[in-house]
Amino acid sequence: MEVLFLNNFFTEFGGAEKVMFRTAELLQEKGDKVHFFCTDRKPYTVDDYEYSKYFTEYINFSKFSAVKKLNTLPKSFYNVEAEKNLSLLLKEIKPDVVHNNCLIYNLTPSVLNTCYKQKIPVVMTMHDCGLLCPAITFIKKNQNYCHTHDCINGNAIHCIINNCFQNDLLKSVIAAMEFTYRRFHRLYDKISYFICPTEAIRELALKAKIPASKLVVLEHFIDIDTTPNYDNKNYFLYVGRLSKEKGIITLVNAMKNLPNVELHIVGKGEEEENIKNEINRLNLKNIKLLGYKSGEELENEYKNCIATIVPSTAFEMFGLIIIEAFRYGKPVIGTEIGGIAKIIDNNQNGLLVPVDNLEELTQAINKLNNNPELVKELGKNARQKVEQVYSPDVHYKKLMNIYNQAIK
Repeated sequence: MEVLFLNNFFTEFGGAEKVMFRTAELLQEKGDKVHFFCTDRKPYTVDDYEYSKYFTEYINFSKFSAVKKLNTLPKSFYNVEAEKNLSLLLKEIKPDVVHNNCLIYNLTPSVLNTCYKQKIPVVMTMHDCGLLCPAITFIKKNQNYCHTHDCINGNAIHCIINNCFQNDLLKSVIAAMEFTYRRFHRLYDKISYFICPTEAIRELALKAKIPASKLVVLEHFIDIDTTPNYDNKNYFLYVGRLSKEKGIITLVNAMKNLPNVELHIVGKGEEEENIKNEINRLNLKNIKLLGYKSGEELENEYKNCIATIVPSTAFEMFGLIIIEAFRYGKPVIGTEIGGIAKIIDNNQNGLLVPVDNLEELTQAINKLNNNPELVKELGKNARQKVEQVYSPDVHYKKLMNIYNQAIK
């Protein structure tokens, strides 16, 4: 099969890109042919990619003057250049199916129109809440999770009233306008199937009135060709972006109550300085900020921890770090929100705690720290689940079925 992936970026800037490239590699390993259409933001994952000549200009508002921002704004709603360039690429490669990822503000839904005109079916992986929330994150007033999902039915006025997009009124107005315009032109109606990484996302999509017949749950996958390690070096682990909605400040405060328990924090982000200040304010000696790690260094962090902790306070679409931990035979302590609560089976392969609940998070960490046999049992269950549910072969079979149904 020949598949074209659409995404704003042709490099691993975040989880969406990581999933896209993993999926493309899996298809290639199985003998399928893959292509990409993205913006020209560099660096590219493949420097000399032959079809990069069709990539459309990256819209970098942060470097634009006020006048240029105003002039460019319509392009971030409907990108005519992307529509034209993709049309040329489609005529050249003639894919069987197009797999859409993240389009908002760059490629824009204009590219869906191109696919529809050329009668090429499109499936889309929902990597974030962009179709359901104008601020994308379901963070209300840039502070707390929006439990009521105020804008999910299409009325984006709440995004403006609450300054939801980065706590910036102008950005919130633009986000609300783009969200409303996207609902109005209905180009997403031209998508054959929406791939939901967890049942939690499917439930929200149904609430947003996306037809049930177009929604299919397909979990992300991970390479399971690794050796689990059911021993540890007596520390807990957080891996991920250091941002407010990840709940790291709550985790730091939990460690205040556990002076004899060690925590490693791996990652970078805008919340890093606040985390350092909180650690210093509490005079904590049991937390190590390790910065960004990858490859063998990151693998060793996973292999040698007691368990990983995912203390998010906002809706998580999936949580790749959970199955990363599972494949090394590590249980996960996570909050009861979004996709996290759909991946972790409480008291089977990890522990679930209420969102932003310092007391119960502390108790969960202490429970695993004092029960090495329980840690091993949960870790073995975690490894078993990743083999049964999140393996590449399982994913490939399900994905091929979705592609074939879209083509029919």
